[in-house]
Amino acid sequence: MRFKSGFLIKCGRCDYLINRSILPTDKNQDYYASLFDDKTLLTQDSTHVICGRGVTLLFEKYGFKLVLREYLRGGFISKFIKKSYLAFSANAYRSFMEFELLNNLYAQGLHVPQAVAAKVSYYFPMVQNKIVTQQIEHSSNLDTILQERELTAVEFTAIQEQLCKLFELKVKHTDLNIKNILIDNSSQAFIIDFDKCYIKYDFNHIDKEQILQRLERSFMKQKHLHEVANRKFFITNEQIAKLIKL
Repeated sequence: MRFKSGFLIKCGRCDYLINRSILPTDKNQDYYASLFDDKTLLTQDSTHVICGRGVTLLFEKYGFKLVLREYLRGGFISKFIKKSYLAFSANAYRSFMEFELLNNLYAQGLHVPQAVAAKVSYYFPMVQNKIVTQQIEHSSNLDTILQERELTAVEFTAIQEQLCKLFELKVKHTDLNIKNILIDNSSQAFIIDFDKCYIKYDFNHIDKEQILQRLERSFMKQKHLHEVANRKFFITNEQIAKLIKL
């Protein structure tokens, strides 16, 4: 792979891709390895754990507030192989691919987290991936917010602006859902989780509609789940339709 935004450092059976605008590139292996050492990070009181398909860690290191995420398989194959990929497969270097995409989009003004470092570990013929990004501080995802209150007009517009920017940049986001859209305490919207996403140069209205329909389904799914559980969810079907009418 060729890297436009990252500096590649080879350390034994691990390769690290470093954002040189954030981290130094002349440290020893232990410096970079410590960013991905989830066992040690879990012993620190300041580390916060988020559980989804896998475990995501929010932690502090080297003066930065960071997020560590490991790439895990989904579907049937995950019952047998959870986090390894064939080194020769198209998606083997998923952390490096997301690293490059995130920093490309960040440079073009889309509100996404900056990628700080990515790691590929080799266990021939398999590889495993992890990525570290900067935290979007003082933010919550839409699912969390809507359980507490309605969106403000400013937040509503901010979400639409970022969606329009996503489409302008021709990004094929393969898993845009309400948990992947964040709002911070300045009412700015951010889009996260760009695993398996890519720039599609022939991006068209069909791609746009597919992404928006997926987002709409996630709204309706969460709305239904909260209603069944007798929990409040502060958005109507009409508001959802208006939000995705772009």
